[in-house]
Amino acid sequence: MANDISETPEALQTFNQASKVIYMKYYGLLEKRRWAIDQDIDWDQIEDHPQDQPLLEMLYIASLIETYTFTTTPNFLRRYRHLPWIIALQMARGYEECKHGNALWRYLEAKDFPVDEAQISAIQEVPDSFEGMDLFARNVLSWLSEVETTVFYRKVSERLLDPVGKSLLALISQDERVHGSFLYETILAQIQSDGAERLAQLQEILIDYQNPNKESHYGAAVGAESFAQIREWANQAGVNDEVSEFVAQRTRQLMQAVQA
Repeated sequence: MANDISETPEALQTFNQASKVIYMKYYGLLEKRRWAIDQDIDWDQIEDHPQDQPLLEMLYIASLIETYTFTTTPNFLRRYRHLPWIIALQMARGYEECKHGNALWRYLEAKDFPVDEAQISAIQEVPDSFEGMDLFARNVLSWLSEVETTVFYRKVSERLLDPVGKSLLALISQDERVHGSFLYETILAQIQSDGAERLAQLQEILIDYQNPNKESHYGAAVGAESFAQIREWANQAGVNDEVSEFVAQRTRQLMQAVQA
C-alpha cells in the first residue's frame, strides 16, 4: 500500500477519530504517572559499585539512542501535520524519550562515567531512516523498539547493584511499556481503517525485522559496533527471547481483533 492512510475521506476520518480516542486514554495515563528528574530520583543516595561498570556502557549507548528523538520527531511532525492526534501522541512520547536521555546522562555523570557532548551532537546528524517509511511501518518498528527497551531497561535494572540506578531504570521501563501500548493500539486502528492489506504488510515487516543481517535503525544511529555490543548483552540476558515471545503473542491478538 503506497499511501500512509487510505485516501478516502471516510477512512481518514475513521483513523483520526480512533487516534483521538487513543490519545485521550494514554495522555491521561502518562500525566498521571509522570515522574520528575529532580523530585523522584535520590541523586545523593547513589552508591559506587565497581561491578556496575559494564552496565554503564550499555546505558550510555541507550542514552544516545534516546537522544536521537531530537532528530526523528521534527521530521515526523512536519510529515503528519494533517493527523493532529497522532502528532499529539508523538509529542507526549518524544518528551519522555528526551527526558530518559537527560536522566541517563545525569546518572552516568554521577557515577563518574564520561558523557561525550560531541557524540550527543553528532548523532543528530545521522539521517533518519524512518523518513522514507509510511506511517504504518514506522509505527510497527517504533512499537517493536518500545517493547525491546521496556525489557532491556528492566533487565539492566535487575542486574545493577546501585539502588538509585535500579529505581531510575524501572521508571524508564514503565514509560516505554506505556509508549508501546498506545503504538500497538494505533497499529490496530490503522489496520481497521485501511483494511486487511495492512496485516500482510505487518507480516512482511516482522519477517524483515528478524533478519539477522539487516542493519537496525538504531544501529545506524549509534554505530554498528556499539549496537552489536547491546545486542550481544541482550541475547545473553534473555531480552530477545522475551521480546520475541511478547511480539508473537500481540501479533496473534491483532489478527484475532481484525478477524472478529
